[in-house]
Amino acid sequence: MLGFGNPILSIFEDFVTAGATVLAIVAPVIALLLIAAILLWLFRPQKKSAGTP
Repeated sequence: MLGFGNPILSIFEDFVTAGATVLAIVAPVIALLLIAAILLWLFRPQKKSAGTP
C-alpha cells in the first residue's frame, strides 16, 4: 500500500488484507443470522406470562 519496503508495514498490510477477506466472508453470515433472529423475535408466539415484560 505505502511501498516503503518496511517489513513491519508489510506484515500490517497482510493482516489488513486477511482481515478484509475474513470480514467479507463473515459479514453476510452475520447479517443473515441477525435477520433470522429479528424475524424469529417479531413472529415469536405471544405467551401471556407474568414473568416476561
